[in-house]
Amino acid sequence: MKRTREDLLDDDPITLKEACDLLLRGIVSVSALRAEIRRGNLTVERIGKNLYTTPAHIRTMRLKCRVVSANDILPEVTAGIADS
Repeated sequence: MKRTREDLLDDDPITLKEACDLLLRGIVSVSALRAEIRRGNLTVERIGKNLYTTPAHIRTMRLKCRVVSANDILPEVTAGIADS
């Protein structure tokens, strides 16, 4: 049985691929999620050889990755503007 976004509870373990497909609508790849794991932005559980996360952990990751100002994106570009 294929799961849907509506079937998931906040603490349901899902694979990184399922997280990409169901919660992030294919916009983010598994390799991008692995990068966020390395950066400490995404919490995962290792069960056997597989990595699992939860919808709640994906939500938390998105908050941690949120950009709040232009300085967070391109500090070298906006620094020149502020100095003018």
